[in-house]
Amino acid sequence: MRIITLLEERNYYLDKFSKINERELRLFKLNNFSGIDPFYETRERVLKIIQYIETELSKAEGNLELGFQPSNVQRSKIRSCLTLKEQYIKIIMEQDLEILSQIENYKSEIIKELQEIRIARRGIVGYKQSTRPRVDRQV
Repeated sequence: MRIITLLEERNYYLDKFSKINERELRLFKLNNFSGIDPFYETRERVLKIIQYIETELSKAEGNLELGFQPSNVQRSKIRSCLTLKEQYIKIIMEQDLEILSQIENYKSEIIKELQEIRIARRGIVGYKQSTRPRVDRQV
């Protein structure tokens, strides 16, 4: 049945998406954000595939004959696929929240470092100005 095949494919790509998140999240926790652009590009490609599968699912559902009843085995398989999808969605949402948190923490660290550099520069400029020999001019 085409719908079951599409449901399984969608779950495959949801799993792939989750694994991409998991791998990159490990790097983010080590403050390694060097691969953030390819990470987001890869996620976008996988999301486009999932969107395509969703479109195909809608078409397949629309092509079912009125009154079609799946067998008990098919119904069980569909339920299983939908349950697994919900599990993947929950995992992905949790990962996305953690990814956003890691990025925010990193941004905060960078902002803090920049503020410290700015303060240090002001101190250096103030020091240089206070240590210059003064030349009194008398006219």
